[in-house]
Amino acid sequence: MTHKTAELLDFYRLRLKTPLFTYYAVDGYPLGWQQTRLFGTSADAIESAEIVGAVLTDGVCVLDPDLKNGGDASFERLTRDFNLPPTFTVRTASGGHHYYFQSAQPLRTINRGVAKDYDGVDFLSKGSHVVAAGSVRRGYPREDKPDGEYVVVNDAPVAYLPERLRRAWQEAMSSGPTVVIDADDVDLTEWDKIGLQDSLTYWLERVREAQDGSKYYTVRDAYYVGVNCGRYLDDFDADDWWESIVEAAPYVISSSSERSIRNLSDDKLKAPNIVIAAQTRATEIQDVETRPVETHATRMEAQLLKHSNTGLLPVSHLGMALRVARKHSNEVMYVGGLGWFAWDGTRWREDPEGAVVRRYISQTVPDLYEEAAEMTRRGVDAGIVGKHVLAATRYQDRYDLQSVEGMLRDYVEGDRELLDGDPRVINVANGVVILPEHADDPVRFEAHSPSFMCTRLANVSYHPEREVGGTFLDDQLRLFFPVEGERQYFQKLLGLTLVGDNREQLVTIHTGKSDRGANGKGTVLGAFDRLFGDYSGPLDNELVSKDARRSDDTKLSTYRGKRMLLLSEFSKKLDTEKLKAWTGGDPVQVRVAYARVPFDLHVDASIHISANSLPEMAPDAAWWRRAKIVTWRADITQEQKRPSSEVNAEMDQHASELLNWAIEGYRLYLRDGLTDPESVTERTRSVQADEDWRLSFIETYLVESPGSVLLCADLWKVYQSRYHGREVPTRNRFYRTMDTWLGESEKTMSGKGWHGWKLRDDVEESPF
Repeated sequence: MTHKTAELLDFYRLRLKTPLFTYYAVDGYPLGWQQTRLFGTSADAIESAEIVGAVLTDGVCVLDPDLKNGGDASFERLTRDFNLPPTFTVRTASGGHHYYFQSAQPLRTINRGVAKDYDGVDFLSKGSHVVAAGSVRRGYPREDKPDGEYVVVNDAPVAYLPERLRRAWQEAMSSGPTVVIDADDVDLTEWDKIGLQDSLTYWLERVREAQDGSKYYTVRDAYYVGVNCGRYLDDFDADDWWESIVEAAPYVISSSSERSIRNLSDDKLKAPNIVIAAQTRATEIQDVETRPVETHATRMEAQLLKHSNTGLLPVSHLGMALRVARKHSNEVMYVGGLGWFAWDGTRWREDPEGAVVRRYISQTVPDLYEEAAEMTRRGVDAGIVGKHVLAATRYQDRYDLQSVEGMLRDYVEGDRELLDGDPRVINVANGVVILPEHADDPVRFEAHSPSFMCTRLANVSYHPEREVGGTFLDDQLRLFFPVEGERQYFQKLLGLTLVGDNREQLVTIHTGKSDRGANGKGTVLGAFDRLFGDYSGPLDNELVSKDARRSDDTKLSTYRGKRMLLLSEFSKKLDTEKLKAWTGGDPVQVRVAYARVPFDLHVDASIHISANSLPEMAPDAAWWRRAKIVTWRADITQEQKRPSSEVNAEMDQHASELLNWAIEGYRLYLRDGLTDPESVTERTRSVQADEDWRLSFIETYLVESPGSVLLCADLWKVYQSRYHGREVPTRNRFYRTMDTWLGESEKTMSGKGWHGWKLRDDVEESPF
């Protein structure tokens, strides 16, 4: 391998952060990187490999035009249509090109031939494999392919995918697979068969994840896909495939469902409208500004119109649902496990009773009479027109309207994972703020749009021209945090709270120098609580109390999409195990009130506890890595005090400056990271020592001493001789407890002990 090739492979490892998989030969047959990823990759293997595959991860995508299928011409049109910028480019062994881009949100691969306007272009993203630059392809296994090298032809930085193309790509991903393969004339290689197997795995995942409303149709499509793919796989059995589907969705498959799905003629299974996904998750990508994106609703509408003798949708529950979807698909949305949402111009607002969607259904009824009038003008038979009008009258009955509402769910379905899914997006009163990914990136500001999938709204407007801080804000913060390092630390904490991912896994505990209050923490935290609006909420005492009998999963569901959870004056024992799980990213199964279907929730909010008297906390080292105790040093005198309503009103008047101040704190975090000031470290450690007798015991009687060995038996005697009134653990339990703090004890010539520790020379009487 040449030095230049090694440099290029470093590009893949370091710049794109993608794992590498080499091209091996097993029993004389060359296996691609899709197979060899199962065996892992050693440094020696990469060094000796001629072809190295790179697996694309979130945030990286590749546009891959195919020379044989007119991909170059399609890519030229794509470049013109979406104004693609210059980017890092690799020439392939066959003379084609790989164009690398970055994406702010995860995308899924879309196969060539699917994007009808851009035939022959692969849209590759997470999980797809590309040949790394520097690789050399030999003529085998196909002699018609000459040797060739993958060479970098444009060593430019990897550009960002234009936002309009990213949105079109993302819209296309939700439309389902649309690749049609002729079952009678396909010559599949071994690599293609690997892709077919991968497709079966993918469809089982789709069955498991499908929402109730679309589960039956997903099962049906999965069975069709399997039967079509199975014609190319020697060991495929349709009955086994059906059993796998039933196992993935047991409560959906009834005997009648099985008959309707499986009792199909072989001719119908071979029909060209039966879609199969082979090596990629295929779908159609279209320019969303010039033509509508095909959806489940538009495909169903086209099928019904094809068989209509009037050129209109039938006056039925399904026809009514499709009419509503045609007019209001960007205004109403149904999300499994959560219910109905309605777009109010600034966000998707929860509509638990479905009042908005029922109003839209009722407003669609007059359209039926307009259709009848149009049919009369076109000379349609009066009998047909009369039936159309008669059928329209039934939709004045609430039971029929409810039936239409039930059918409409399938055609305006939203993805729960996308709701408030971008942690850097903040929905404010006058638009959408997109926080920077890097410290030097600009803050983006865009108009409200349903495509952002925001259900929360901050109670503030964004005005970037307003001064960060200002005289009033500076005076207030200097009063509460006179030390600049502590003030900047708090600013970073609020900046991190803006971002909905709790990446530092923190629980911040705000307290004063004494338990009498009057230190400003309630004023400032209350101002940010009001500023955050829907993004903030109170943390329920019962949910985080160690003494609570059970957790209410319907209360937990209200934390979806929150950025800040505030707990005030909590006097019980904290359930630190639960808080560790939340901040660590563990999913919690929750349920919306009156909903039957639970779902997994990640509590991504930053947790802030405000207390003059600290709550009781567990003596757990993992907890104390997360807990940060911030001391508010102000001591506001009677002369300085003002009515809280007056102070709160003044803080709210400066809400835009507070937002800019928090955004600047996030920039400081991106630039410098989050380092605890000495006061936070000392206060946290002091409280930890008070809560944990083990830490206090160690600090009182032991000292670190490299080269020394503290015998277990000696420490046990010290503990026993200085114990007063505390439950004595057994000796073995005491040793295990000390192991967690001093390191694991080891055998020595003198007995078992801990290396690097010794007893203090001036051991005083114990506080125990």
